[in-house]
Amino acid sequence: MKNPFHEAHEALATVRREFSQVASLNAVTMFAATHACETAVATLWREATGSDFPYQTYPRHKPGHWVETLAIKKYYSPDSQGFIQRLDSYAPDKVRYDTTQAFHEHTKPESSGRGEEVVAGVERFVQETEQLLGKPEVVNQLRASSKGKL
Repeated sequence: MKNPFHEAHEALATVRREFSQVASLNAVTMFAATHACETAVATLWREATGSDFPYQTYPRHKPGHWVETLAIKKYYSPDSQGFIQRLDSYAPDKVRYDTTQAFHEHTKPESSGRGEEVVAGVERFVQETEQLLGKPEVVNQLRASSKGKL
């Protein structure tokens, strides 16, 4: 059987490959970090509930907001909780456009260490999200969320 988290792992591989080749993340690859995290959460939802993730209900490209709203943030390690909140604040969806504040923040020399943090954070977040599928309390929480019983 295909690994349901395959797409999240592939997005993570893209981020890793870019970082290992040039020791930084360009604006396009930075967005792949968000894609990996979003895909991991959406896959967890789909596997736990049997239904597609309701993207229209949540702000796009804010996986930290998703895990908080779904009340599953507490099941992540403190490192992943902090990382996913920072990732949301980096606005990777806006980093791709050179006229945005996010682009200017991402390309400042002071941001040069961000790539290593992002690679490690995405890897940890995807792994932890995958492991949450084995926790009955998380699965039950997501099933309750899918039925509007939060």
